[in-house]
Amino acid sequence: MSKMGRLVRRGNVYYHRASIPADIKDTYPKSEETFSLRTRDYREAVKLVRVAAVEVDLKFEEHRRKIAGQRLVQQARAVVEAEQKAKARVKPEEKPKPKNSEKARPRAKECEAPKAKPQAKAVSSNPQDGDKKTEGEFSLKSLGNGNITSSHRFNDLPSIRMLLGDALRMPELTMDQINQIVHNFIVRDLNEFENWKIDRERPLTEQEIDRYFDNLDVCDFVIMEPVNSSDYTQFQHVAKDELKRIGLSLPTSSLSFKRLAWELTKAIQKVNRIKMDRLHGRYGDQYADPQYGSYLPMGEKKRKSKKPEVETTITMRKAVDKFTKHKVRTGAWNKGTIMDLNPKIELFLQVVGEKTLVSELTLPQVRRYANKVYGLSGKTTGSKITPKAIINHFSIIKALLTWLKGQGYGLRDGLKGVLVVEGKKRKHSSPIKAYTSQDLHKLFVESRWYAQDLINKRHPSKFWVPLLALFTGARLEEIAQLLTADIRQVEGIWCMDINNNLPPQAGKSRGLKKSVKTEAGERKIPLHPFLLEDLQFLDYVQGVDPNGRLWPELKLSTAKQKYSYAIGQWWSRLKKEAGFGNDKNFHSLRHTFTNCCKQSDIDRSKTKEVLGHEQQDITWGTYAEKYSVKILYADVISRIDFGVDLTSLKNSKFVKK
Repeated sequence: MSKMGRLVRRGNVYYHRASIPADIKDTYPKSEETFSLRTRDYREAVKLVRVAAVEVDLKFEEHRRKIAGQRLVQQARAVVEAEQKAKARVKPEEKPKPKNSEKARPRAKECEAPKAKPQAKAVSSNPQDGDKKTEGEFSLKSLGNGNITSSHRFNDLPSIRMLLGDALRMPELTMDQINQIVHNFIVRDLNEFENWKIDRERPLTEQEIDRYFDNLDVCDFVIMEPVNSSDYTQFQHVAKDELKRIGLSLPTSSLSFKRLAWELTKAIQKVNRIKMDRLHGRYGDQYADPQYGSYLPMGEKKRKSKKPEVETTITMRKAVDKFTKHKVRTGAWNKGTIMDLNPKIELFLQVVGEKTLVSELTLPQVRRYANKVYGLSGKTTGSKITPKAIINHFSIIKALLTWLKGQGYGLRDGLKGVLVVEGKKRKHSSPIKAYTSQDLHKLFVESRWYAQDLINKRHPSKFWVPLLALFTGARLEEIAQLLTADIRQVEGIWCMDINNNLPPQAGKSRGLKKSVKTEAGERKIPLHPFLLEDLQFLDYVQGVDPNGRLWPELKLSTAKQKYSYAIGQWWSRLKKEAGFGNDKNFHSLRHTFTNCCKQSDIDRSKTKEVLGHEQQDITWGTYAEKYSVKILYADVISRIDFGVDLTSLKNSKFVKK
């Protein structure tokens, strides 16, 4: 069965599943080897199933050797017993009686000292002495279950060799032996590195440290690709050298050799990163402990190091999954947020490696990610990415690193220092522009899709939502999620109450959802007289279910988790037909309201409160209460004038006569 054929999916989780080979099916303790890979990501599962397949094949091969050894012991024992029985059946020949003449003479042989009985020639256990064995002699030791431990004589050595077969010629390594070889490789390489540092006529200069660090950084980048793709073939020569050190030779096609090469590939990456840390004086790795960082003779189990105080074995992929679940559980993220931020996080994992341990994340890896972001291009223009987009990328990764540090996963200090926007800080300028008076006339008066009532009558939201955005400066989602109860009187003035409250009569059981962007986003905006008096907006409100949503035709988007998705797409088509480009969209209505306040010399702090922006001034923003609705109506809303005549909208079929 191919390794990819072993990958199966149960629900959302991937599993390894392998049937037992026919030659060991009757003796194997399981009917199949099935276990979870503990991942929902297909690409990660493909990599994990390759490693798991090698481990399972090693189990199968080890079981074969065990069964073959037991059978060989039984057959060899049968040969020995048959030889002993055959010798027991042969009677010793009778010696001829001595003649009378010989009786008088003394028997010299009887006077001689008895000779020692000839012993079987000892068989050397040294492999180099193997050629000294005589034909008809064979040593059978520690074979199979270990029942035969003494040497026996056989008359047919070629048949015995044929009987034992590959069990004598194909040694295999256990996982403990592989781990010991890898451990000794790491310790030896690190010792050589330390000897190189101290056995010098003078200390390393700062330039030499930087140059050597850069070389290690390049090596780390080269090693990352085979580690991520589970490709051990590039380091097979290292496995051969390590086996040669202990006097073993395995064919490259054997499973234990492949596993050793793969473990050494990961060890090379590990050693390289430990060297980078030690080069800057960080000796926090476990091999710095003398009780752990010493050689182990073959057969001795690895000594356990002290249990770390923090969890340092979590990979970046698992850490990101936990970070995402934390954000969703706390209500900071929803499905729409995850869809927007997921490409940025995946780019980070692609550069640093999703299998990289959090505790082994290095500054060069984060620097490579920063350089990758700097080289991105814009989605629409195709030109170099803007500083604002770079900040958006860096902010989410900074939040991730901060969270990882707080969770105690052993994250190094100073990694966030490279996630800054390079170059001079430029004055913030939004690519979105406000509509002019001519633009508003073209959209609300001349447009055949808006002014000429070609809108479907079942969708009054397409008539009212743009007007509310224009005369209140509210965001699209804030208007789209309104309940009927949110249009109410406060201090005798009709207002649009923007909040994230779901009254009991509305009920979450009806699938309702509300949210505000910031704490300042919760506010009450007075309604403009044009909406109340000329267009009779309250007549529409009274005709809607008082316990439901103000725009029941706007459904919650599954992907974006927003009510405004459909109407936002509709407005994009409308403004495109009217001849507007990408610099003007629905959010431009909010810009238009803000620009009108500025040109009318309306107080800045009051404008910010209507728009739902934070008050940066500590006096007004912290100690003082919000402005009353009456003040906002008199000083802001009633002074709004866009310089365009929209009275023709009174003839719309959505305005009751």
